[in-house]
Amino acid sequence: MSESSSPRTVTIELEVPKPKPLHLDPGKTALVVIDMQNDFCKMEGLMSMTPRRRAVVKPIQALLARCRRAAMPVIYLQSIRDPHSPEFTVFGLQPFLLRGSWGAQIAEELVPLPGEAIVEKNSHDCFNNTRMEAVLGEKQIGPEWNVVVVGLGLTNCVGCAVAGFSVRHYRNVVLPMDCTASRTMEEELCQYQRYMQIGYSYNVTLTVSQMLTIGTEALVCT
Repeated sequence: MSESSSPRTVTIELEVPKPKPLHLDPGKTALVVIDMQNDFCKMEGLMSMTPRRRAVVKPIQALLARCRRAAMPVIYLQSIRDPHSPEFTVFGLQPFLLRGSWGAQIAEELVPLPGEAIVEKNSHDCFNNTRMEAVLGEKQIGPEWNVVVVGLGLTNCVGCAVAGFSVRHYRNVVLPMDCTASRTMEEELCQYQRYMQIGYSYNVTLTVSQMLTIGTEALVCT
């Protein structure tokens, strides 16, 4: 192998984001829960991959309870695949999230309540050929709102959701870093760099769930 064709290794330093405290008005804030399904977040899941991904269940569960107490709207995204999905038939991936399977079910700790919308999606992007826009319209959730995005995985489905709300000019897209994950810290830091740049930093806030106050919680914490 010639020198010119040898693999190159570049060492770079990535900034660890400093989480920002934030107070949320529950009347103008929605929680969006991305793909918290057994295949992704349970040890037996076909795509759980790493304990980092499984560790987000408890923080999301706690944040979800707080959002429900504040009567915030909650929207679930549920990835569903069929046997003829291009991911399997064209790209040769092992089937996962198959319709009707245990792996496609939302984790029991995070089961939606009656009235909480579930939007099916068949790709990483929650806005691609889904009911997402219609559900947001039904719930009168628009760009003047804050949207808190949690779930899996950070570098694909969550990343698409954050970008989707950001480019639609939502006032603030809030990403609690303890409520999302990728396979490795390095992957997560690379994704966070994107949101710290000028293209996203104006309306994407990196935080942690403990630094969020919702409605009257701020009064309790002072």
